[in-house]
Amino acid sequence: MNTRTLHEIHNTEGMQLYNFFDSNLFQTIIIFVVGFFVFFLYKNQKKDELKSAANIVVLEIKSIEESLDKLRGSNDYYESTPVIEINSWDKYKHLFVKKLDLHHYTTINDFFNQVSRIEQERRILRKQVEVTIFEKAKVLQKQVVMIASETMEEDINAYEEKINRVAERFSKSRVEFVGAFPARLIQRLLQEVNTVTTTTAFDKLNNIANS
Repeated sequence: MNTRTLHEIHNTEGMQLYNFFDSNLFQTIIIFVVGFFVFFLYKNQKKDELKSAANIVVLEIKSIEESLDKLRGSNDYYESTPVIEINSWDKYKHLFVKKLDLHHYTTINDFFNQVSRIEQERRILRKQVEVTIFEKAKVLQKQVVMIASETMEEDINAYEEKINRVAERFSKSRVEFVGAFPARLIQRLLQEVNTVTTTTAFDKLNNIANS
């Protein structure tokens, strides 16, 4: 009697357990657990993405400010290296819309806009100088051909003397006058752009990078 009763109890418990696993409640719990796990992974992924983006932007800001300092100390803007090559802020700024307040966001955004404008004008100036140098080379070549045609073959000394005079005249002519407007504009923009690494906006960005 007791053995049969225990057997019946086990059967009853087994059926109850089976019914639970087959119930809507169990399926709901499974869906909730899986959903929570997926959400947890998603949040971690987004956090890592934000942290990585902040690190990239922080490093680029530091690099840009070093380039700006070098550019301010140079008179030959057309010979300088690029101030900015990859605008990482433009790529990642959407990630910081809810992480930075309006003032901090605007500070960083304005900085990159100003720097991009400086780089644009620097490239325009460099292109104008390259064109001018090329044109000078063509004029010099024409002068050399003209001198060669006017000088007797046996008068080597006279030929070399004329060539040296022409070369000296061209070497003394500078190219700074070319692109004078872009150069003045670059100088003004350099005065207007503010340092970001000393601002609370940069501190906030750096905190995100190190979080």
